[in-house]
Amino acid sequence: EMVRAGQEVARLIACANPLVTADLDERAFRRIHIGQRAEFQPFGSEERLEAEVVLRLAPNLTTGEARGVPQAILRLLNPDAGCEPGRLGRVRFH
Repeated sequence: EMVRAGQEVARLIACANPLVTADLDERAFRRIHIGQRAEFQPFGSEERLEAEVVLRLAPNLTTGEARGVPQAILRLLNPDAGCEPGRLGRVRFH
């Protein structure tokens, strides 16, 4: 198999600095800002993990990239909250 320039081939998970990726609608994307506080509540849990917005990603509709929705990247403020890649949940912005 051939690898294209810029193609994702691996992901490094840094459990000391856990991140959450949130898909947003356009309206929510326009309202959030870097540094804004939020909380992540994993599905099936009562736990609410405090977080902050560290990156805003506008949709990328170029060839080879299938991310067509705005996203926010959140850093969990308590790195001891655990490292569970792929866990789904709800994000609320403050």
